[in-house]
Amino acid sequence: MNPLSTSPDIESSRNGLLAPIILQQLKKGSAEDAAHAFLHHCNKEEMHHTSDIELIAILEALHDDPQTSERFLKTLQQLANNTLLRPKKIHYQILLRSWLGFSPPSAKRAESLLDYMEENVGMQHDTELSNLLLEAWAKKSNAERTQKVFDRMIRKQIQVDFYSMYHVLSAWSNSKSPLAVNRAEAMLLRMENSSTSKPNAHCYLRVIECWAKSKRKGAEARIEALIELLNQKLANDTGHNTDEEKEQLRQIASSCLLTAYHNIGNAHRAEEVLLDFAKESKINADWPPPSIEMCVSVLSTWSKSQSSRRAGRAEKLLNLMEHDEAFPQPDTACYTAVLKCIAGSRKQDLAQKAEALLHRMDEKRETKSNMASLTCVLIAWARSVDLNAPEKAERIFQMILDRGMDPDRYVFAGLITAWGRSDKKDSIRKVEDYFQRLKCSQTIGPTVVEYTAVIQAYATYVSKNQEKSRESVDRTENLLDEMLNSEDKGLRPNILSYAAVLKTIAAARRIPDRKRRAEKVLRRMKSDHVDIPPYIMNLVNKCSSSTCA
Repeated sequence: MNPLSTSPDIESSRNGLLAPIILQQLKKGSAEDAAHAFLHHCNKEEMHHTSDIELIAILEALHDDPQTSERFLKTLQQLANNTLLRPKKIHYQILLRSWLGFSPPSAKRAESLLDYMEENVGMQHDTELSNLLLEAWAKKSNAERTQKVFDRMIRKQIQVDFYSMYHVLSAWSNSKSPLAVNRAEAMLLRMENSSTSKPNAHCYLRVIECWAKSKRKGAEARIEALIELLNQKLANDTGHNTDEEKEQLRQIASSCLLTAYHNIGNAHRAEEVLLDFAKESKINADWPPPSIEMCVSVLSTWSKSQSSRRAGRAEKLLNLMEHDEAFPQPDTACYTAVLKCIAGSRKQDLAQKAEALLHRMDEKRETKSNMASLTCVLIAWARSVDLNAPEKAERIFQMILDRGMDPDRYVFAGLITAWGRSDKKDSIRKVEDYFQRLKCSQTIGPTVVEYTAVIQAYATYVSKNQEKSRESVDRTENLLDEMLNSEDKGLRPNILSYAAVLKTIAAARRIPDRKRRAEKVLRRMKSDHVDIPPYIMNLVNKCSSSTCA
C-alpha cells in the first residue's frame, strides 16, 4: 500500500479530521505508513502551522499505548528530520508522560527515550525533561536510580528545582535502604538552604516517612520535630493544599510518629500522642480527628508492650473509641488488637473477658470476628486456669471450622497447650490427636513450638500419672529425635525443647535410669552448641535423685 496515494480517508481529513484518520491508519497498518500519511497530508494541505497541534492530538490519543506512540514518533522523526514538520520537544514530553502513566510505569523506556532524543535528535537534557525521568524512577520506588539521575543533573550543571528535589525525596521515602534517612535529610537541608525551592509540607512528610521505616534510635524525637515544621507550613498555607489534603498530611505524619513509638514498644507515649491529637481536633476546627489507622497502631503497640496493664489500657482505649465522637468507630482490626493484648497477658482471669469481647464485636454488622480474633480467644482459654478451659478452647475451634476457615498452626498450638495443662484423664490423647492433625495437614506443619508444647504436655501428664513414666519419657525422646533428625531447620530443638524433655525425665520417677537419660540429653545439647544455663543443670540434678517405687 502506498501511504501517499489519495484515499477516501485522506480526502475526508481535509475537513479537520487528520488525527482520527492517522489513528485509524496506525490501527490498521504500520507506523511508517501512518507517518508517511501524516507528512503527505500536512505538505499537501500546507498545514505546517497546525501540524504541531495535530501531532499533539495524535500522541495524547495514544496515551495508553506508548509503544505505538514511540514507533510513530521516531518514524516521523526520521522522515521529517531537518524540516518544519519534525517532532518538537513538546511531542517527546507527551510520550514521556505516556511512559510515566503506563501500568506499571516504565522508567527504563523513559530513560532510553531521553538518550535517543540527545543522541539522535539533538535535544539536550534540561530541567523539564530530567524531572520527568526523576518522576519515572520515583514512581518505580527506585531511590538509587532516582538519586543517580539527580546527581547527573548536578554534574552536567542542569538546574535543579523544587520538583527535582521532591522526586528524590519521594523515592527515598519508599525505599528500604538503610541510606534512606541520610539521603532524605541531606535533600531536605538542600531545599531549606535554597532561595527558590523551599520545602513544603509534603517534603517534610516524605522525610518523616523515611524515619518511621528506619527503626533508628531516636526516630520518634526527630519525627516530632519534623511534624512541628510540617504543621507550621500548613498553618501558613495560602491555598496550595485543600482542607482535605491538610487533614491527610496531619494524619499520615502522626501515623508515622505512632509507628516509631510502636517500633520501640512505647505504648504509653503512643497513646499520649493519639489522645493529644483527638483533643486538638475537638478545639480546632481545622484539625482532623484521629484516623482508624492511628488507633490500630496504638492498640497494636499495647499488644507488644511489656506493661502488665496492657490489656486493661487497650480495652479502655477501645471503649473510648466506641463512645467518644472524637474517635472513629473501632473496626475488626481494633478489636483483634485488644484481643491480642488479652491473649498475651499473664493474668489468668481474662479468657472470659476475651470471649465477651468477641461476642461484642460479632454483634456489630461492621466488625465480624475473623481468624485472627478467634485465635486470640482460643489462646486466652489455652492459658486460663479454668478447669474447663480445654473444652472452651475446643468450642472456639469448632467456631473456626463452622465458618469454613482453615485453622493454622497457632490454633493447633493453642489446643495442644490447653490440653497439655489439663489434669483430665484423656488430656494426653487429645494432645496427640491435635498434634497428628497438624502433622497430617497439607498446608501447614508443626514447628519447634508445637513439638515443644507436646513434650511439655508429657512433663505435666507424667507428674500426675506415674504409672505412665516409661512410655512418657520414651515418647518425648522420640519427639526429640524427630526434631534432631529432620532436614527442616525450623525443627531444630531449642533450649525450651531440651528443658521440656528434662522436665519429663525428672517427673517420671518410676524409671530407674533417669540419670543416664538426662546426661544423654545434656550431651546432645553440648554437641548442638546450645547454651546450658543453671536451671538446665538443676533439672539434670533432679534426674539424678533416687527413684520411687
